Amino acid sequence: MWERGWLFGQGLFETVAAFDRKPFLLDEHVCRLKKSAEILDISIPSECTTDKVRDAIEELLNRNGLCNAYVRIMLTAGISQPPENTAVTFCILVKGLQRYPEKLYRLGADVIVSTVRRNPTCPLAAHKTLSYWVNLIARKEAADLGARESILLDTRGYVAEGSCTNLFFVSDGCLNTPSLKANILPGITRAKVMELASASGLTVGERMFRLHDMKKADEAFMTNALMGIIPIRSIDGIALGKRGSGRNTRQLMKAYEALINRRRK
Repeated sequence: MWERGWLFGQGLFETVAAFDRKPFLLDEHVCRLKKSAEILDISIPSECTTDKVRDAIEELLNRNGLCNAYVRIMLTAGISQPPENTAVTFCILVKGLQRYPEKLYRLGADVIVSTVRRNPTCPLAAHKTLSYWVNLIARKEAADLGARESILLDTRGYVAEGSCTNLFFVSDGCLNTPSLKANILPGITRAKVMELASASGLTVGERMFRLHDMKKADEAFMTNALMGIIPIRSIDGIALGKRGSGRNTRQLMKAYEALINRRRK
């Protein structure tokens, strides 16, 4: 009852996709979890190592007869008895992975601009915390309007990120994404996509930009650990580029899928 994750949302989580019983990019997810825990002063238990987490995930998948799965790793501040007695809570949940509809990857998704504004100085925004209510409000706004995702601007008017995604757009042959200076989550998929784009010869730029920069882009897409890469076809009902997935987006989607397939072996 006195668990601080329940009482105050004082905790962190990671969402990992497992393919053929192999958690994808697990090293990076565990690393981000531990970095956030250090910054937010949550003790890191001995079980929180990549090898131990991987073993636990594989055991859970086997016990539940799962091959492809959604994996949620959670670490909370646990039950505290001031001044020094703190027992953290560390747990892993799994369930079957439900893939996004194929037409979203082919035709792209409709997104809206949320009324929610991101605080550029909030100390939690760059971490995947259990204090997720603001993101859920933005997601509901999108769902109520029949859209797939909401774009969050910050209080200065700069594009930050989606309610559960990182954002990219292509203009004049350059792949752009909001800078981490926009106080956004340093997405694991975001970093991998930037790496794949650079390897393919595409110029990658991280900067602060306004909504109109994204609306006039040739193509755009969003990323997270479960969806991978999904093209954006419209923003607030206004068609983006040629609609559907652009050439650069398709190239990155293929490269990302190829990476998943290599890690399955």
